[in-house]
Amino acid sequence: MGQRITFTPSGRRPLSGALPGSGSAERESARLLTEVAGRCRADAAVLLVREEDRWRVMAVAGRAIRGIHVGDVFLIAQNPSLSPEFSDRRPGLPSRAEPFLEALGPVALGDWITCPVVGPPGQVGLMHLITSWTRPFSNDDVEHAVTAADLTASVLDAARAAEGQGESQGAPGTEPDLVRAVSMLNHDLRSPLNAILGFAEMLADGSCPPDQVIRYSEIIHRSGESVLEMLDQLVAQMRITLGMVRWQPAEAPVRAFLAELPAEGDLDATALWDAVLLPGACRVLLDVVALLGGERRLRVRVDGDHAELMFGGAGAKAPADADEPFDRDFGGVPAQFAREVFMAHGATARVGGHGNRFTVRVPLRAPVLIEATGRPA
Repeated sequence: MGQRITFTPSGRRPLSGALPGSGSAERESARLLTEVAGRCRADAAVLLVREEDRWRVMAVAGRAIRGIHVGDVFLIAQNPSLSPEFSDRRPGLPSRAEPFLEALGPVALGDWITCPVVGPPGQVGLMHLITSWTRPFSNDDVEHAVTAADLTASVLDAARAAEGQGESQGAPGTEPDLVRAVSMLNHDLRSPLNAILGFAEMLADGSCPPDQVIRYSEIIHRSGESVLEMLDQLVAQMRITLGMVRWQPAEAPVRAFLAELPAEGDLDATALWDAVLLPGACRVLLDVVALLGGERRLRVRVDGDHAELMFGGAGAKAPADADEPFDRDFGGVPAQFAREVFMAHGATARVGGHGNRFTVRVPLRAPVLIEATGRPA
């Protein structure tokens, strides 16, 4: 596993994420750009990465791309319109004598979506989608583009981490776990915070029509909720790690724990699980599955004294001896929270498909709760 996953608040089916270890950053980024361009019906799409004082073209997509090619370089000082700080539609992009706009040609006069690609170092790239005014972008297209930009940031972040791992191995005084945790938190919080700051700035401008005011306010509200939820998950994860968590054990049918989730299967078996944390971890894994293009579905199969929770349909197709504890590098802040909760319950996991099917094998009577409650095993 090992990919970083950024959650963009959206109730719609999101884009599929990058496969861990499935290819280079260039190939994965190009795949994401092609997918979002197709979903948004963009005539042209360009991904630029920042290299000191210039932008380098990492990927292109769309039938209208003519004068832009992978590897092309554009100086930042000569292309001021390529430096937005937050994501939004940019209808009526000013026509000015900039090398990038001139290279795009007539398609540059269309409707734009521009999304910064933000990683731990800050803004590391830009994603541009362009379409004709005969078929302008929708608000849903903006959300798809933001998701693609977030996932691209995760791909580039993972590539940088892989490059730096060899350099830091064996270095005295390094704390890889702390560095990894801070990097993950920095990345996961930047997307919602950038949305809050960016859209608040647009509202403060006072020129937004009423329908956009409502929409931008909703985005700010959802982004704020996302930040609060991640902070709650961090606190819970810290308490579990330090052995300071206040367990809320419940002995009840499995269906009681999964009542608010799309669960089916063997739901009548009795389990001793935490009544708050375990349902929360299940919801997070369902969100991971949906984010990576899988089916938001949970099937339960009881096998002796364990329950197999199969996220994403039929579950992960892996050998029976493939059960291992969750990889500590799996996912972002929400997924790390789920990992800690399931591991505390004595669970093991398998992953299959494109990282969008999980089988989590949980003891029906979690050892940590047996010990906490003094109940018989």
